[in-house]
Amino acid sequence: MKILNLLFFNLMSLLCVAGYAEPNLRLSSYDLPPYIGQNLNNQGALYEIVTAAFVQAERRVEIDFFPTTRAINFALVGEYQAVFPVTYDAVMSGKFLVSEPIASYQLGLLGKKSIEASGAKISEATTIAVLRGSISEQAKIAFAPAQFLYVSRNEQAMKMLYAGRVNYVLIDKFNAADLMVDQFPYMIGQFTFPKQFIESIDLYVAFSKKSAQAQENLASFNSALKQLKAQGVIDSLMNRHGLLLFEQSAEHKVLRIATVANGDMVLMQRLSREYEQLHPAIRLDWRVLDESILRRRLLSDLAIGEGQYDVMTIGSYEVPVWDKQNWLSPLTDLPEDYDQADLIDVIRDSLSYNGELYALPFYGESSMTYYRRDLFDRAGLTMPAEPTWEQIRTFAATLHAPDEGIYGLCLRGKVGWGENITNIGTLVNTFGGQWFDLQWVPQLDTPAWHQAVNVYVDLVQSFGPPDTYKNGFSENLKLFAEGHCALWVDATVAAGLLFDAGRSTVADTVWFAPAPVALTPKGSAWLWAWSLAIPSSSKLQAEAKDFIAWATSKDYINRVAEYEGWLAVPPGTRKSTYANKNYRQAAPFADYVFDAINSANPRDATLTANPYTGIQFVAVPEFTAIGNFVSQSINAVLQGKLTVDQALAKSQAFTLDVMKNAGTAQ
Repeated sequence: MKILNLLFFNLMSLLCVAGYAEPNLRLSSYDLPPYIGQNLNNQGALYEIVTAAFVQAERRVEIDFFPTTRAINFALVGEYQAVFPVTYDAVMSGKFLVSEPIASYQLGLLGKKSIEASGAKISEATTIAVLRGSISEQAKIAFAPAQFLYVSRNEQAMKMLYAGRVNYVLIDKFNAADLMVDQFPYMIGQFTFPKQFIESIDLYVAFSKKSAQAQENLASFNSALKQLKAQGVIDSLMNRHGLLLFEQSAEHKVLRIATVANGDMVLMQRLSREYEQLHPAIRLDWRVLDESILRRRLLSDLAIGEGQYDVMTIGSYEVPVWDKQNWLSPLTDLPEDYDQADLIDVIRDSLSYNGELYALPFYGESSMTYYRRDLFDRAGLTMPAEPTWEQIRTFAATLHAPDEGIYGLCLRGKVGWGENITNIGTLVNTFGGQWFDLQWVPQLDTPAWHQAVNVYVDLVQSFGPPDTYKNGFSENLKLFAEGHCALWVDATVAAGLLFDAGRSTVADTVWFAPAPVALTPKGSAWLWAWSLAIPSSSKLQAEAKDFIAWATSKDYINRVAEYEGWLAVPPGTRKSTYANKNYRQAAPFADYVFDAINSANPRDATLTANPYTGIQFVAVPEFTAIGNFVSQSINAVLQGKLTVDQALAKSQAFTLDVMKNAGTAQ
């Protein structure tokens, strides 16, 4: 898979001139995750594709979201000039001018595994739930003589299937998987898509015939879409959202790798060319994704047994949860020189289940406070050995100078349980809160949660950069490295880059302190390990194991040091790294990071006892849905859409519902 950074640059250049293009077109749309949706990154791949095509066509476009039927009807009567995404049939083509395909999705019948095993056939007694307005005449014919039950939301259809009220749901494969991940984690593993009922369906933009410019807009859009396809922009956007399918090769064994888009993993991808040279029969095909998209795509793949990947980049949360589902292969019979005993104990333990490794750590981390010593000296400030959140607020208020391009404090605000919840989760811990009590009753509406989230929101809104709700680890790392943050509380893994003069403008002024505390030091700093694992569905088990052993070995660390310097080596995994005099000399933070990782205790991270393992997460299957919902709710507070009280009330209700459906809470 080629990395298409140049194409993204060209696309961004196009988007920059969007504000000057005329006329202004209004399009209606609806949520169809993971392809398009109001809560997806940049509203999803289809949103970006359609927007880019209109920009290419020199049309400025506004897109509003509605329920499916309303979105189509608004365009039908001419209130909106077009609607997307739609499927093509005789009825649709008679009412609209339909574009060339913008993408395709995998439509199929989702049913209980027991139905597939019984070999049940479609008959007049078969009932299929389907989203109103989404089914084509072609699909109706394909699944005749079944009875169709129309619903306004796919969530309704999934609940009906779970309750046994319908036999199937006609739905896109990835949409169904994402609904399980986000809302119905207790459904994961219970349903399947019989292969004979899967069909690739093209999606289109439908232009309203009520618009006088419909024919002109259609022609311009189709021409622009063709150009974007030829330039590879559409494939790039689909890949960016984890929706580009892997290519096949008759000449090589292709290891399909999904990893997170950060500097260490991108470096691994670059150095892996050496691995391919040593293994000419192997070709590595990469999907390098935003952290939240990576997590969603991996779990969605497992939820419906799709089996797309041979190597997955996962973390300390997934191993104990996923292994219970038999989704991961145990990593036995590693090469003799791998030296498992050299792995940092707490990192190795977090990736083990019943004493057996199920992932190999690429890098490990805790969290800490980064700050600019030059700014502190100029203001006459002194960072204490163990800062509190109250002191951090005072420092941020003193140093906040947005007119000079310096923001008092950078924190994660981006949606995702691995993004803003990492900061919020540790804040809750240190303010004396927790996710659940010993009876698994959610605690999100307690005083500790309210205090912690109010402090977080106040800090972000008072002293953070503009649009913090869009910023995650990568965005804040860039801001700090370019000199725009006075303070930043985040992962220890960033230290290597920030102290590297070749990659950071503040390398000679940055320093560090522990993560801030409030009522208790327990759980104030997190523990994580990005690691490589092999899904049990992979057909290339031996090849995948050989690759991940290479990528996490002591030899690999030495190769990185040789090519990039010791500050660039993956930290937080091996004791030998922290015993190496060259690393210690290059990394003044080495002792702190090593101690922070070793002192983190995911089994005792809250002031009062709790029933779960985890510091910034809860190691139960339901947490992905819960964490993402809470993340979205608090992100909405940063955007002014909810108050803290409303966000936490919604989060408490959602969490209680999920845990009740899972049979955990009463």
